[in-house]
Amino acid sequence: MRYSQESSQWSGQVPHGEEASPDPCMTEEVTAALRQHFPSREALLEEARQQTAQQKRRRRRAVAIVALCLPICAVATLLWQDPVWQVETLQTAVGEQQRYTLPDGSLVALNTNSVLRLERRLRTRSLVLEQGEASFTVAADWRPFIVRSGAAWVRDISTEFSVLRYRDRSQVTVLEGAVEVARLESGNGPADRRQMLRARQQLSMPDHALPDAALPGIEEVDLAVSRAWQQGRLVFNGTPLVQVIDEIQRYRAAPVTVADGLGALRLSGVYDIRDMDALLQALPRALPVRLQRHADGRVNIEPVPGRNFAGAASKK
Repeated sequence: MRYSQESSQWSGQVPHGEEASPDPCMTEEVTAALRQHFPSREALLEEARQQTAQQKRRRRRAVAIVALCLPICAVATLLWQDPVWQVETLQTAVGEQQRYTLPDGSLVALNTNSVLRLERRLRTRSLVLEQGEASFTVAADWRPFIVRSGAAWVRDISTEFSVLRYRDRSQVTVLEGAVEVARLESGNGPADRRQMLRARQQLSMPDHALPDAALPGIEEVDLAVSRAWQQGRLVFNGTPLVQVIDEIQRYRAAPVTVADGLGALRLSGVYDIRDMDALLQALPRALPVRLQRHADGRVNIEPVPGRNFAGAASKK
């Protein structure tokens, strides 16, 4: 074989007892080739140091990103949940009225015997009318202005409106602008079905749900009558006596009762909201009734003897 012959020839050139010395040129070529394919120890160490430094930089960037994202996520979560971070209560006694300026510049007029809770939240301006009556003149702000009362949820749309919480219902009246009204569901959130109320419109939201999730009807109102209490007046325009007494009772601590058969009588007139006794004294002059007063302040409204007022006609 050729390989064997060449090997023999080459072997024959080497003296016996001596080892063949490698060719220096060949050694350098082999070393260079090996270096191309196999990095040196120093190169490997340098590469390892660079990789370690790069990993550290990546970890630092990841930590920085997480540190930046955490507060952003926390703020986003808080905005979505809109938690209450402070509560303030505004309250008036029987016969007392007060006016307040809220931190956002909105104005609140609080009528007699009323309780209004202010809930400071991150995303909304939230108020809860627990009892009584309040009028709101809302200042412009990026946060929605929302009032809850009983089963009613009211969102302002740049307006002036009032809410009356009485017995088992909440009455919403728009004086200027418009509001959006819905029924409160569990969790104090509004239902999907909503109604738009505009100036001179009013609705009464009962605490109990209406059949088929219906919304209450809208009525037109006289703004002079709706605004009268803020000007210290009560205005009656053919108002049934039973409703007149309900109004009197809101401003008077001692009870006033009406005998059966008198509630349908009607009263018209303008009266001073600060003097309910004067209004009571005026009733016998305007209607065929008499007053029976008691030492503890109670007043009974009774028919004039000999008169039957069942189904009595209107009196103005």
